[in-house]
Amino acid sequence: MIAALIAVSAIGFGSLYLIQDVHNPNDSKSLQNNDFSALAQMQNLKVVPDAALIFTSDAAAIQQVDVDPFVMEFVHYPKTVTAGKSTTMTVNLFYKENMEWLWHTDYSIKIKKQGTEKELTRMPNIHGHGGMAQIAYVFPTSGTYEIEVVAGQQVGSPNYKGPKAVETAIFTIDVESPTYIIHDARDTSSKAVKEFDVLVTSWAFNPNAIAVNEGDLVRLNFNTAIDEIGLYNGHGFGIDGYNVDTFLVKGSNHTVEFVADKPGTFTFRCTSFCAPLEAGENMHYSMIGTFIVE
Repeated sequence: MIAALIAVSAIGFGSLYLIQDVHNPNDSKSLQNNDFSALAQMQNLKVVPDAALIFTSDAAAIQQVDVDPFVMEFVHYPKTVTAGKSTTMTVNLFYKENMEWLWHTDYSIKIKKQGTEKELTRMPNIHGHGGMAQIAYVFPTSGTYEIEVVAGQQVGSPNYKGPKAVETAIFTIDVESPTYIIHDARDTSSKAVKEFDVLVTSWAFNPNAIAVNEGDLVRLNFNTAIDEIGLYNGHGFGIDGYNVDTFLVKGSNHTVEFVADKPGTFTFRCTSFCAPLEAGENMHYSMIGTFIVE
């Protein structure tokens, strides 16, 4: 008998199957059946004992919490989390005695910023067919966030470890502010630097007029304010006629650099629709300014 083991992980479900080649040329019965059969191995198979087998320590951050009689594991990838960029988070549950994967574990996940009571999101019904589930989330601003994970194994699972089957753990993630650097391909070491601090609010850039000389290296330091409008996470910034277009996350600082290599008068504007319906479209479309290259 020739046997092959293939692990298949379904994102969000943590499924793992043992695919076994049961083809035997000396067995006439096997030729009358399918050559392959999929067998779900739910007991006596130590699968994914810990995240160290999946992620490397330089690429992902791995945290483990003892929630007796279990161990709850939390991983975020990438290791350095940046506001405005997607972060993948994996949760896992094991039986501490032998680090056995607990099958059919359900999770409820709540995310909030540390020091606040307001929930940013709650995912109340995430099912791991095995002990693993995975989500993706975009943190809106920099700072420290708390991820509360409630895990419970379904009664009747093949390796149910009740009655103490529901546990809660809180993990933290430090989120950094993004910095966008757009450089001209030419050498900029000898160029004059023109630096501007730009305050971004709803719905204005301040200052809304920027003047430089042709050939200057322009550095724009954006400080994007937080407001109570929950329909968008920030504003865009783009300059007509220049290859400059970036997203400014609310509550974060961003830096953009580029060379002013085309003389003239150009319009910069918000490039991401940022006005709620009740505010009217003019709020977004009036968020413009002038970029002058002499």
